[in-house]
Amino acid sequence: MTLEMTYRVGGRIGGIGIVDVTPACLSSVYFYFDPAFRKRRFGVLSALFEIQECRRQNLPYWYAGYYVRDCAQMKYKAEYRPFELLGSDGQWHPQDS
Repeated sequence: MTLEMTYRVGGRIGGIGIVDVTPACLSSVYFYFDPAFRKRRFGVLSALFEIQECRRQNLPYWYAGYYVRDCAQMKYKAEYRPFELLGSDGQWHPQDS
């Protein structure tokens, strides 16, 4: 199942998150936002609501989606701790940073 999580300011859409729901986790697929609301950091808000939804559904994991360590736009994903990265060996590895 896929959820569309919409965040509004007044009547305007500020951002929309697309999230897959699996038996074990919520998985962030994509997030897009109105650049006029860039300073509101709707991506961070969306992550927090997704984590809250995991707890509400008793899901043990929240998957922040694809991550590239050296990509500036993705660095925020490492702020949510603890976290693991899927290694080239196909195993999840705990990360310090």
